[in-house]
Amino acid sequence: MRWRIALGVGVLALGALLLEGVARLVCRTDEARRERLLSGDDYWIDRWLAAEDAAPPEPGGRPRRAAEIGPLARGDPLHRHDPTLGWVPREGVRQEGLTTNSLGMRGPVDVPLEKPPGERRIVVVGDSFTFGHGVKDEEVWTEKLAQRIGGVRVLNLGVPGYGLDQQCLRLEELGMRLAPDLVLVGLFGPDLDRNELRFRDAPKPRFVLDGDGLRLDNVPVPTLEQLRTTFSRKRVGSYAWTMLRKIAAAGGGTGADAPKWELARRILDRMRAAAERGGSRFAVAYFPAKTTSFDREPDDYEKTVVSWAGANDVALVNVRETFFGLGSGRFREIWHNHWTPFGNEIVAEAVLAGLREFNAIPAR
Repeated sequence: MRWRIALGVGVLALGALLLEGVARLVCRTDEARRERLLSGDDYWIDRWLAAEDAAPPEPGGRPRRAAEIGPLARGDPLHRHDPTLGWVPREGVRQEGLTTNSLGMRGPVDVPLEKPPGERRIVVVGDSFTFGHGVKDEEVWTEKLAQRIGGVRVLNLGVPGYGLDQQCLRLEELGMRLAPDLVLVGLFGPDLDRNELRFRDAPKPRFVLDGDGLRLDNVPVPTLEQLRTTFSRKRVGSYAWTMLRKIAAAGGGTGADAPKWELARRILDRMRAAAERGGSRFAVAYFPAKTTSFDREPDDYEKTVVSWAGANDVALVNVRETFFGLGSGRFREIWHNHWTPFGNEIVAEAVLAGLREFNAIPAR
């Protein structure tokens, strides 16, 4: 009897060792280790620390462009720390193809806070897809939208790396001061994951569920200098056990009533309320993730946003449906890392058509 128990224990131990060996093999690179073992703030802090430890470009090599550097990372010329938002674009940036104005908005044209009589304005908030990662000022979809509408000033308040929480705060801090006739949220589906984080590329604010409302957390947002001495790369004991725990956690809490989706709905409620208090209409343009952009069926991000918009009678433009209609054969024309110039053209056309359908374009 004892030898059977010992044999069983030995087999289990050997199996555990083999499983651990396989786990460490698939996590042999730094990036694979992060992707498979870490999540949430731990993932992003580890990623930031790895970038800080990386060697600078070789002498004479091409320096990294502003769009290639994470917010507030070493050598980032595009962003500055903000105690409420985490980071914002610097004012008056002048690089080849990439400029910001005196308010830190994408584009070279300065805009007065006070709206001149008779002017119509659309304020757009969003992340790097709205800011225009990888394309020139004149190629960003918001600029293409302005050209197609004519007679309406489209103000691009997008910021790379922002979650929906930061977009909400930017709308409240700057967007509504611009007296928009229409507030348009350029909502990239995975932005909803960012709402749960206190660190993504850099420290950030977040909302947490509080009773029937929201409570703002991690504000004032600490600087990287304040946190640098407290950061360390996450140490992992058993790779296999950690991977199994991460897989189990990812599979739970994905129903429509999961906290992540409720948090997104309440942030959208807050944004819509801010627009309505300022006498503005409110609309959402939904942007799919790269991997699902030509799918026939919606993912959970899209389902959450579409159901919220339907329940609240909010105009919604679904860009996935436009991409799907074009067919996956156009993938390389539309996507690079973010959207290509052609992809931005397609998005501008889709948004314009959707706004017209909902009669949401500010009247002359």
